[in-house]
Amino acid sequence: MEQEEFASLVRDALAHLYDLSYLNRHKLNEVLALASLQDAGTLNLHRILLESIEQLRPPERVPSTASAWRPYLALALRYGEEKTTGQVAQELGISLRQLRREHARGLSMLTDLLWQKCTQAGQSLTDVDGEVERLRRFRAEKPASVAETLDSVLVTIARHAQAHGVRLTSTVTPNLPCVAVDRAILRQILLNVFNHMIQVSGQGAIHIETRHRDRAVEINATHDVGSNQYPPDSRDSGRISVAQHLLEACGGYMSISNIRGFSVSMVFPSCSPTVVLVIDDNPEMIQLYRRYVGGSNYEMVGATSGSDGLRLAQELHPSIVVLDVMMPDQDGWEILQNLKNLPATKDTPVIVCSVLKEQELAFSLGAGQFLTKPVSQQKLLSTLAACSAMHSQRT
Repeated sequence: MEQEEFASLVRDALAHLYDLSYLNRHKLNEVLALASLQDAGTLNLHRILLESIEQLRPPERVPSTASAWRPYLALALRYGEEKTTGQVAQELGISLRQLRREHARGLSMLTDLLWQKCTQAGQSLTDVDGEVERLRRFRAEKPASVAETLDSVLVTIARHAQAHGVRLTSTVTPNLPCVAVDRAILRQILLNVFNHMIQVSGQGAIHIETRHRDRAVEINATHDVGSNQYPPDSRDSGRISVAQHLLEACGGYMSISNIRGFSVSMVFPSCSPTVVLVIDDNPEMIQLYRRYVGGSNYEMVGATSGSDGLRLAQELHPSIVVLDVMMPDQDGWEILQNLKNLPATKDTPVIVCSVLKEQELAFSLGAGQFLTKPVSQQKLLSTLAACSAMHSQRT
């Protein structure tokens, strides 16, 4: 298909964005499905157009008065909020003539974005292999939570499964460790596998379960059709191939069976939690930090005295120490000096937390980061991430 014809399809689909019956028969459905950007279905086409418009949104650093916002707003207000051209022009403070120009610019940008996605998605498996080689060198900055990611994927595909008469059930093992896979890649692997199973399963149920293996997390998806057998080529899918390549690039593996149904087993490498030692005489602060890092790969260990903190630092060899300054008997500055003088802890990154604005003193004594109390969740997580990177480089 030529890009000009593709652009015409995009314009026509937008013109009927809320006519679901029309969209269900639209040719753009087939184009996007063939490119594996979506599965056939009205709500998916509706969604992918709106989500693509949102991808045109300029970065927040761009002033709201800048002209770069106009093409995006012309589409977002017209199609996302269903405003009339007059209302859009009035909200943007421009004439109808100017709005037509901005609308045309937005359509051109949207078409180019979707065309690029289709072109990239249509690459051969050789091209995918090249991307996989890049991923082999990739290490997730933030390991992914299996339970949270799986929940988000099931929400994403719920309508698609319902449209095919497929019921989704899941059993998730409590306290699963995080996996050493970027969340976006984990989602893509699961989406590819589950969408393929929905497409070929027909009506029935697909059950998904997890289990913790030695240094790994296994996710199994099974559709049991009793005595019926899946088509021999049910495993031969572009989606499955890409998912398998992505999984192998992350250090995992996949096994497939189409006997008495269709099942896919995906094994992901798990990652050990990052141990963080919190030395603070206030137990409530330690509990607060534990709540802040809930669902992440950080494991908080607390010490309410300097002596206990120094002992645990030498026994546990934590990746990071979070150190309060104002403590009885032995203040944080003395503890910091001791940590930096001990061979077992001298290279451990230390985050000093205090209501006192003594960053210069903290850094002069060897602290890696400084946090001013009260500490927000976002600031704590971003500072821990910076210290984790520092620790990884040193080790």
